[in-house]
Amino acid sequence: MASFSNQVKTEICGSIRKPADRRAFLTGILLSARRFTGTEITLQTECEAFAELFPKLIQSVSSK
Repeated sequence: MASFSNQVKTEICGSIRKPADRRAFLTGILLSARRFTGTEITLQTECEAFAELFPKLIQSVSSK
């Protein structure tokens, strides 16, 4: 059984559609990252939806 926190994170990950929302969500992720430098980003999560979303957000924001 998934935790309440995991359920909420999964729901939030599924609701990010607009480019501005993607940038805002990515900014929040980077601010809470364990390590964030010019060459490295280290995250820790138990939420599979979040882990799958992060590289997609990076790609969608950096491809413009």
